[in-house]
Amino acid sequence: MRNLPDGGPDLPGKPLTAAAADYRGRTAFRGFGGQEDPDVTPEQEAVLRDIQIQLRGPDLSGWPQLGTESDGRHRTLVDGLAAALIRIEQLESESAEMRTQIGELRTEISELEATTAELAAQVERCSGPHWPWPLSLIEGPAALVGEQLARLEALLPDLPGFPGHGDGAGCAPSDSGGPAKLTSKN
Repeated sequence: MRNLPDGGPDLPGKPLTAAAADYRGRTAFRGFGGQEDPDVTPEQEAVLRDIQIQLRGPDLSGWPQLGTESDGRHRTLVDGLAAALIRIEQLESESAEMRTQIGELRTEISELEATTAELAAQVERCSGPHWPWPLSLIEGPAALVGEQLARLEALLPDLPGFPGHGDGAGCAPSDSGGPAKLTSKN
């Protein structure tokens, strides 16, 4: 049994085990087979015996249900409670570490989800029709040139002197018989 630092108000400053020995000495209670002090009634002896058995186990050798100490003896009720409290502290520490790890894993998961979304967007952009290699090397610039040509073609009907402009102006032949000059009626 472990020694507790103080024996209580009746025996201050003594370990609990020493206080119990002093108490037994003062009452002349010698245990189960010893002689009794005339001040202790049989009912009191029975109560003391029950308390001692409850605290220290059958045959005062500890309770097997509470596990064993490092030296192999069974734990008493106080030893079992102390071991349980130590284990609770360990579990609280482990659960705090696990909560930290869970927070880190959640961060990693959110980063992976963002990366997955970016990759899905890239795959979607790349899933259109593609030119075969080596023409695929100029696919981007060729698409840009094609877009610019389409914009220019859309602007052609708005040019003055271009057929279909609607202002009556067009290409008039030159008097010299050379190339036609573009004229405007502004």
